[in-house]
Amino acid sequence: VTQSRLLSGRFRLESLTCHWTPGNRGGLCSLPDCWGTPSSHKGDVEAFLLACPSLSTTRNELTISTERFLQDKPQLEEIVRQCLVLSPVQFWLDCSTMPAVISAEQS
Repeated sequence: VTQSRLLSGRFRLESLTCHWTPGNRGGLCSLPDCWGTPSSHKGDVEAFLLACPSLSTTRNELTISTERFLQDKPQLEEIVRQCLVLSPVQFWLDCSTMPAVISAEQS
């Protein structure tokens, strides 16, 4: 359900809730390391997945986990790299429609 909402733009990130949240009309990220700080940013899906300082620890853990997974699967390494260069947001949300993944599946 969360993935579907993120893909459709209906996940209740601040960029959506700013329409009915009087205290945050700018749609800025309200997580602790962001709200009211110099690193404050728009609370959208791209920032949520790629840049939000409040989520950096989780993002680092995900990167480490992905690298460990790929160590035993060198054939996937290039596909993952291509996808991350093309569109990191698309990769993390749903890589099944990315050209490199489709080509790998067909061969």
